[in-house]
Amino acid sequence: MLDKGFLKYYCLVIDTSKVNNKLFNGGDKELGFTKFVFTLLYKFARQYGYANNFYCFLDHRVTKHDPDTMKRALNAKSRKDARKNVAPYRLVTYTHSDISRIIQLTDIVTGAIAYETNMRHLSLRPAPHKVALMKHVANKANVATLATPTQIYGEKFDIWHMDFDAEIRRKLHPPRRR
Repeated sequence: MLDKGFLKYYCLVIDTSKVNNKLFNGGDKELGFTKFVFTLLYKFARQYGYANNFYCFLDHRVTKHDPDTMKRALNAKSRKDARKNVAPYRLVTYTHSDISRIIQLTDIVTGAIAYETNMRHLSLRPAPHKVALMKHVANKANVATLATPTQIYGEKFDIWHMDFDAEIRRKLHPPRRR
């Protein structure tokens, strides 16, 4: 289905060793996670336009952060960026993966990405079935590796790594003014 264009897969990889929840989220790890989910979901409005409708089904998790609050925030940012009264996010909700095959599939693909990104396949005894799955996903996605960001933004299969050092690089090497 991916190769026919029916499905698109987007993944945001976070190096949790670089996340400073104490500084940015009042020590609330769940708030930090929610912000990363927001970042990934907002990519859809930026890429596909604010006139579209998005129904977001997230894998169920126990958190005090209400998905409806995220929906309101996504729509508020959409209105601000589009400079129009738009509300492209129609639904943001948690769904149990045991009743959603698409969430199950997402979990499997995400697991394959994590397996290679965290270099589990290079351990002394890598799980052969996980290595095979990792290679199968990479092959179907037409990428050499699942451990690095994909080169073409917005294709059918997009792995995006959060770059925590980008702001530091911008401050150290600001663009030259002409």
